Amino acid sequence: MKSIRKREISIEDEAVEQTTTTMTTTCGLGSWRPQWLQPMANAKLFLLNLCLIGIVQSMAGALQFSIMNSLEKRFAFDSKISGTFTIF
Repeated sequence: MKSIRKREISIEDEAVEQTTTTMTTTCGLGSWRPQWLQPMANAKLFLLNLCLIGIVQSMAGALQFSIMNSLEKRFAFDSKISGTFTIF
């Protein structure tokens, strides 16, 4: 009887582990995990995407800095006002 119970527990554990593994290795947002997105669920594409997002974000930051600098000079803003604009 004891071995049967152990077997039942191990089958349940395997099912939970398989579900957890499936959820952590699929690509999607929340419960939305379309089949066409699954080929992108690997570490190399994640790293590539993360690098591209970082590059775009740094470019946007540099653009924002240069725009704020130009506006300060053109309209004679104080640093306090341009800092407030930068926050928003």
